[in-house]
Amino acid sequence: MPTTKANGNVVELDEVPVEFDLTRGDLDRLQAEEWDVYMEQEAGRVLHDASPLYDGPSGPTRAALAYAEDTLAIFYFFLPKELWRRIAMETNKYRRDSIDTVAQQMRSRALQRRETVPSTSVLTVEEYQTKLARKSAIQPHEIGSGATAGEFESSLDNAC
Repeated sequence: MPTTKANGNVVELDEVPVEFDLTRGDLDRLQAEEWDVYMEQEAGRVLHDASPLYDGPSGPTRAALAYAEDTLAIFYFFLPKELWRRIAMETNKYRRDSIDTVAQQMRSRALQRRETVPSTSVLTVEEYQTKLARKSAIQPHEIGSGATAGEFESSLDNAC
């Protein structure tokens, strides 16, 4: 809120420097006579009892208690189910979109392996794509099963 000074200048209150004209004696007097000191016990004390506000059952549900011993499980328990559905949908979309690239990489790895192990069979890129396309879609309940990105890639390799 702007303030007008006696000389006619308008000054924002935030721009006005704060000046204290208190001497050491004034501060000592304030501390001794006019200072309200709150002890830690009083400051943390509950002012109103909440028990009359709700008289129904309280505490964790049985479902939450079932996961209470495992911190990762309780973390997954409280994440919204719609999140898992969305992650599964996006994961499957990414998997479908990357079939061509993964198939080409699988063929090049098979060709490299054939150089050291001549009995390695090498399929065409189209055959790898067909095998990858047959892989089952990820379901929402499978997302939190602990699979890592490396396991995801190896599952693609094992599909072939």
